[in-house]
Amino acid sequence: MNNNYLTLTITKDLANQKIREILTDQFKLSQKGITRLKQSPHGILINGHRVTVRHKVQTNDVLAILVNVPETPSTIVPRMMKLTIVYEDEAVLALDKPAHLPLYPRFQNDDQNLASGVLAYFAHQQGPKVFRPVGRLDKNTSGLVLIAKTADVQHWLSLQQLEKTYLALAGGMITHEGKIEAPIGRYTSTDKRRVVMPEGKYACTFYQPVAEICGNTLLKLSLATGRTHQIRIHCQFIGHPLLGDDLYGGDCTLWHRQALHLEKLSFIQPLTKEKISLQQPFTELIEKYHLTQSSEPVVHKDKPSSL
Repeated sequence: MNNNYLTLTITKDLANQKIREILTDQFKLSQKGITRLKQSPHGILINGHRVTVRHKVQTNDVLAILVNVPETPSTIVPRMMKLTIVYEDEAVLALDKPAHLPLYPRFQNDDQNLASGVLAYFAHQQGPKVFRPVGRLDKNTSGLVLIAKTADVQHWLSLQQLEKTYLALAGGMITHEGKIEAPIGRYTSTDKRRVVMPEGKYACTFYQPVAEICGNTLLKLSLATGRTHQIRIHCQFIGHPLLGDDLYGGDCTLWHRQALHLEKLSFIQPLTKEKISLQQPFTELIEKYHLTQSSEPVVHKDKPSSL
């Protein structure tokens, strides 16, 4: 069986179950994912032979499901651009997104976005035809972006609690680590700003001072929730808006975008079950303040104890 398939040898405890149940319970496939397999001529195989989702499996059967199911190409206009690739394998692509670059087109035929660059790269590699990011970064936030190469991989990754660590340069001095619990809601229905408000959605941010830089504080942050603009709003809420964040009251003297960067990202690779840990240093910060730390990316793999 080639790399386009995931396989499972049926054990006694799974015997006599219908394939649909195994696809849902063991492979964690969504209904859309199961439908795609059903529509593919070789999507679901038992011992090398095509079967339906109603087929009941037996002990020692080998169930194989097609991972790279053909898909309708995206309508986003591709455009070759320089991409900083931090990590790539058969399931995912991880990039260092620069600031000032949105993930998606803002209008029809717009090609000044990360999706256009990734689709051009995939086309050159004869790879996926759809842009499938796992999570989002604001246009003016830099750092790691994880992209799934198939719909099923995107679904599997969405079921995980990805480990993310951000770096941010907050105005003023913060001397102690802490936790911010403050609900976030829309300022108005037509305003893109969010604010802390009692009727907002629960939001929780953990922060830790890392260094003092020119009278400001470099923070390491992680999120227990994922609200829009959460870090930016919470830092403003405690009286230390991010430098360059004109939307939330930050000092824009030196920074012309929010000083926020997704530095670390860890996830379980859905096909190999390896834990992949990525680190992409905050290059703009390093260069602005002539810091001595390395600006090279770091990739670490932890093999699973058993597959």
